[in-house]
Amino acid sequence: MGEDDHRVSGAVPAEREALPVRGGVPILRFVRTTRSAHGPIVEVNDTRMSAERFGGGNPLRRHGSAR
Repeated sequence: MGEDDHRVSGAVPAEREALPVRGGVPILRFVRTTRSAHGPIVEVNDTRMSAERFGGGNPLRRHGSAR
């Protein structure tokens, strides 16, 4: 079980230096939290990337009754 959180924001100075990206280029942030079958968190994956070079997406699953 897990949750995904996707965000886009301006890069802070530490991110601009670490990635490196130019000022004004947005940063993609993907945080995935994985839980054990009993509920406690067992892993957090926090990934940050330049929106100038990368993108992301998730499949959309709809219930069979959706139109």
